[in-house]
Amino acid sequence: SELVFAPRIISETVLQQIVKEALPNNLQMFTTWKRLFSINLHGDSIATLLDRCKSFRYTLLVVKTADGHILGGFASEPWGARANITNCTYYGTGASFLFSNFPDQPDGRLSFYKWVGANDYCQLCDVYTGRLALGGGGNFGLIIDNNFLHGSTGPCATFDNPSLVPGFGGSFDIVEFEVYGIVPLMETIHFRD
Repeated sequence: SELVFAPRIISETVLQQIVKEALPNNLQMFTTWKRLFSINLHGDSIATLLDRCKSFRYTLLVVKTADGHILGGFASEPWGARANITNCTYYGTGASFLFSNFPDQPDGRLSFYKWVGANDYCQLCDVYTGRLALGGGGNFGLIIDNNFLHGSTGPCATFDNPSLVPGFGGSFDIVEFEVYGIVPLMETIHFRD
């Protein structure tokens, strides 16, 4: 019934494209996604998002802009403030990546921007301002802020990506924002009695 009130932003076909073309090889086998957070279902609180995602190491952020663009990124570490580290410190690994449907691709496919090794600015979580970011060096590759209402994107050294949306400045308004988690393999296996 939740799909009636909050349909998913991306289809199963697009999720499979992400698995096949962008996920690290060790995560491609037996990948099962679970929608953990949707602003249309769970509101606009970063505390709620972090609570719903705390048990998942690997997450996929998906944004639908007011102009109909789909973009997002894959995070390789759990979201949250890092213990014993200043709040605004990057973390994550080179398994992270960005994606977008801009510029338009044939058959609605996504373009992927993987870590290029220029820096370690993979992901950032600022719980005090409610910001989530992927990529840095020059610009944020993707930043979501203002209670998930706005975001921006620009070329960054981490992923060597262009702006993920058209227009000057890479700013966009968000109409839907979701986070998916990869369900651990052991939770997807059912044992017989």
